[in-house]
Formats: sequence, structure tokens, C-alpha cells
Amino acid sequence: MLNMDSLMPMKPVFGPEGVCILESRHGTGFEMDETREDFFKVLYPFRGSGCLMAGGLRHRLNAGDVILVPPQTSHRIADSSPLSLYIVCAQPEFVNSISGAMSALGRLSQYSQPIWAAEMAGMIRSLLIELSGPTRGTPAWVTALAWQILGLIWRADRTRQTRPQTRGDTGLLTRERVAAYIREMPRRFHEEHDLDRAATRVGLSRRRFSQLFREAAGESWLQAIRRLRIGHAQKLLRETNHSVTAIAFQSGFDDLSHFHRVFRVRSEGFTPEAWRRRYRKPPASE
Repeated sequence: MLNMDSLMPMKPVFGPEGVCILESRHGTGFEMDETREDFFKVLYPFRGSGCLMAGGLRHRLNAGDVILVPPQTSHRIADSSPLSLYIVCAQPEFVNSISGAMSALGRLSQYSQPIWAAEMAGMIRSLLIELSGPTRGTPAWVTALAWQILGLIWRADRTRQTRPQTRGDTGLLTRERVAAYIREMPRRFHEEHDLDRAATRVGLSRRRFSQLFREAAGESWLQAIRRLRIGHAQKLLRETNHSVTAIAFQSGFDDLSHFHRVFRVRSEGFTPEAWRRRYRKPPASE
């Protein structure tokens, strides 16, 4: 990792995995010359504000935003207030090692404070520890973290929804963030363990998040989480030979007795074992 204050040029030093992180701290009066580089950059500002100019367009940079800049993209940054940001750099050979990623990540993409920004921040912190801790992490773990960072952007690009353009209407933007969270729930229901964490992910208070969630989904957050988890458990009971303990774990339950209680409430009083016997999908040979 390299540090930069004000006008010092930044030069990445790649490890054997083809990945590195730069920390950029801009001083007052910072100006960046237009540049074009031969590696991928993921920009994650955590303080300040500004714009990234590329292809004749201005992309706002605020804390919690994520921007992917592909190789050979001419760009420069102009600050509104001094920016501090991390830049995850990946060589094309590294990205090309992920099947299909080169074409999927081949254009500049901006995500304004996405609901997965906290997850991105956690991965960057983990990668920083691996790359610059007292003992450097294993190449496999560094590679896995970098793949996850790029994977978040790849998945977000595939499921991207148009964001409302009326920036003055903060209520509209807040509702869109809740709607985006709801769209992600079928993939992430097993990760969320409490309402406070879910509200934090969206950047709202518990009370406000609960109110907007119910308005958008027609049910409470807890009802939605349990519906998705039990639905997944029922699918596994019907279609697999996995043990009930394994199915509870895969469905997001850490406590087996709690899984049994919730399952019976949402499955007409059936235990998981009884539900499997009644609704088991017969093998293809039958």
C-alpha cells in the first residue's frame, strides 16, 4: 500500500497475485492530471467529495460511493472538499483469470452509496490487513478477497436498476435504497441476523427502515426474512438429502431449536422431518 498527500504521483506496486491497494489523501488545492492506466481500479472514497471526469461525463464522488475504472480509461479527479479514498488495483491478467469477468467489468461503472458499500468497506479492510499487516497474507486469501471485491461490482452491474434522478427529493432516494435492499434479499436472506444490521446497511435508523420496508414489501422485515429462510429450507427438504441440521445452517439459522420453532409456525405445524415425508420430491427414477 502507498500513501499520497496532495500532489505526489501514485505508482502501484503489485504483489505476485496482481493486486494492490493505494491510499489517496488529497490536500487542499489538489489537482489530478488526466491519466490513462493499464490496470483496473476500484475507487472507494471514505471522506470528502468531488468528481471523476471520464469520457466527457462527470461522476460524483462521495463517501461510500464505488466506481470501477477499467484499463485504458482516460480520467481525472477534481475535489470539492479534500478527498480520502482507497483504490484497489488489479492487473488485467488477474481479472481475466475469472471466467467472463473481463467483458463484464470492461466499462466504467459508478454506484452511489450502494447498499453493499459497508460490505465493500469490510472487504477492503480485510485486504489491507492481508497486504500490509505484520505478516503478509497467503496469496490464495489475497486473491479470494480481491475476487470478492470485483464480484460485488459484477453482480451489482447485472442486477442494476435505474436510480431516481430527482436528487433534491431525499425521500424518493431513501425509498429507492430500501427497494434495492428488498431486491437483494432473495440472495442475502441468510446473511442478515438482526434488524439493526439491516437498517445500518441501508443507512437508516431502525424505526425509519422498518416503516419504509413495510410500505414497500407489505410485510415486516422479520416476516420477510423468515418467509425467505423457511422457503429455502422447504426447497432443500423437498429436493435434497441434506440433514435437517445442515438445512437449518444453509437457511441462515444458527440455533436448531429456533429453526424448528419458526419452521412449525410457517409450515402448518409440520416439523421439518414431517414436512419432508409429506412433500418429498420423488427421485427421477421413480
